[in-house]
Amino acid sequence: MDQDPAVMPAQVLEACSATSRTTNRARGTIACALAWMAVAGCVGARATREPDRVTQIASENGALAFKGTVTRVDWGWQYAYRVSLTVTLLPDAPTHPVQSIDLTACTLNAMQSVAKGRPDDLQYRRTLLLDEHLSHRRATARLRHLQFTVRKSALVGVTTMGLALTDGKTTWPVREDLH
Repeated sequence: MDQDPAVMPAQVLEACSATSRTTNRARGTIACALAWMAVAGCVGARATREPDRVTQIASENGALAFKGTVTRVDWGWQYAYRVSLTVTLLPDAPTHPVQSIDLTACTLNAMQSVAKGRPDDLQYRRTLLLDEHLSHRRATARLRHLQFTVRKSALVGVTTMGLALTDGKTTWPVREDLH
């Protein structure tokens, strides 16, 4: 849209008030909400955005191996982290070997360094639920279409950021830094 964003809210307000006079209030309310979201998207689209950043994932942690990508997409006032990850069970791992794992969640964690020698402070955590069973019969799971959205303001001061998978008892961090 090449219209001036200052004019657009007035046009949307006019359309919303005309729509709300209809007998079907629910439709009018939905149409009004969608119109305001469109305006917010159009106005936000004019802000300078960073290009997409792709982080390659290729690491092991205990009984799990990770391979894939995490793409950070700048949406203006927030980032979307799109995860495409293949997780493989390593039953003969030298540390923490297991015969099966029931992955229940994937978390995105953002940390801030406080002082040398002290643990980092958790600034932000978002969790997506999973239902993946890994065993000798099915040693690989493909985690596709996972997406975390994070307001940019929540990441102020963050020094490291990463993914972790859990079965509710043990956590397997993915070693690549997403920050």
